[in-house]
Amino acid sequence: MTKRPKLQLKNTPWQNKMETISIIALTVLITYTSYSFFLLPDQIPTHLDIGEKANEWENKISLFILPCIGIAMYILLTFINKSPHLFNYAIKVTEKNAAHLYQTGRSLNTTLKTVILVFFTYIAWSSIQEAYGLNNTLNWLFLPLFLVAFAAVIIVHMRIMNQVKNDKLN
Repeated sequence: MTKRPKLQLKNTPWQNKMETISIIALTVLITYTSYSFFLLPDQIPTHLDIGEKANEWENKISLFILPCIGIAMYILLTFINKSPHLFNYAIKVTEKNAAHLYQTGRSLNTTLKTVILVFFTYIAWSSIQEAYGLNNTLNWLFLPLFLVAFAAVIIVHMRIMNQVKNDKLN
């Protein structure tokens, strides 16, 4: 493997917006879960059958799984984003195209982090609403929407990276 250039890059306006949304989503996730914890019964529904009836129950402490994963993921992806020269790219990284590829890779990570945290927040909110005895708000569209959003982010960023190949920047 050839040495890739190490560049000091500032966040783009898009990355700043995605970071802001990520922080807001993580804050809402932690705050709403913590607040609701004291208002819920000790046992809460954690799984619904096809008829949207609760068929598994757990201690309410299980609500903190998503915030813990969210915090760990946020820290890990933020740390990883500081070393875009270590990312795996579909095209060869050169001095000419490094800045473009690195920024696009960082944007991809930041946007995926945001999508995941927003969906985690929605899952937690929906689970808490179900525990309150309100209608289940996590419907059958959730998983397809999440997968489409996740795939769309990857496809858009891969197309942006492939422009380097077409623009002869490499």
